[in-house]
Amino acid sequence: MKQASRFCNLLAVLLIIVPVRTFAQQGWVKQESGSGTWLSDVFFVNGTTGMVVGESGLILRTTNGGATWTTSNAGVYETLLDIFMVNRDTAIAVGAGGLILRTTNGGNTWQQTRVDPYRWLYSVWFPRPALGIVVGESGAMFRSTDGGASWSYVTDPPMSYLSGVTLTGVAFADSLSGMVVGSMGTILRTTDGGGTWYSVNLTTSQSLMDVAIPDPDYATVVGEGGAWLSPRATTQPCNRSGGRRIAVSPYVVSGRTWEGLYARLCWTSSSMSVNRRGGKITM
Repeated sequence: MKQASRFCNLLAVLLIIVPVRTFAQQGWVKQESGSGTWLSDVFFVNGTTGMVVGESGLILRTTNGGATWTTSNAGVYETLLDIFMVNRDTAIAVGAGGLILRTTNGGNTWQQTRVDPYRWLYSVWFPRPALGIVVGESGAMFRSTDGGASWSYVTDPPMSYLSGVTLTGVAFADSLSGMVVGSMGTILRTTDGGGTWYSVNLTTSQSLMDVAIPDPDYATVVGEGGAWLSPRATTQPCNRSGGRRIAVSPYVVSGRTWEGLYARLCWTSSSMSVNRRGGKITM
């Protein structure tokens, strides 16, 4: 599985959609990306500067809040699945064939690193400018302590322990507290900036797709079946056709348990994506 849900959920095919405050009644305005390839992820570092990645090494950049987009050529053709912007100039993108791309000049040029040619990389996060975590297939987890210039395997837990697991999402609440989620109900937690990780036990084997951590005490995880967030969550009919409403409980990091009502969601699709900075759900 190459995390196909990201292609469908984060951005529409061939289109970029941006909110326009001036036309509040209109809500969202469709924009042509100028490319015929699938778009897989978007990241804005502020209100004006953002980047989009997609198939065939596509990278797009905007400096006017998404009104217009220009192509940034990294010289690669692999599918790019995720991007993280550290600041206006520095960004890291990851994708197929263990590819990690890094720019320090706003996308004018990109440096290539292939950490593992046999594994797809699905998610990247920088809790601080020098420290980055990348996760992917077969338990692949890599860590950088020099701003993405170089990467090394995370050995605790060893990759062999997660060999059958695809890690699909990573997020941090601060420079130390973070989580990784993946297939077979996998959740890993770190409290030392990604140097060591331990497993959080859940009574599910469903694939978890992404995680948001609004603060160090709470996390929200989504995955197969709409939302998988709490063993105690209860469902009831939703106003949306074919959907369900779920009483969502956050993960209490300090106690390693799922408890306490937190929010209510509706969904109609089989999976959802997360705005990891704000903990918002995109359906």
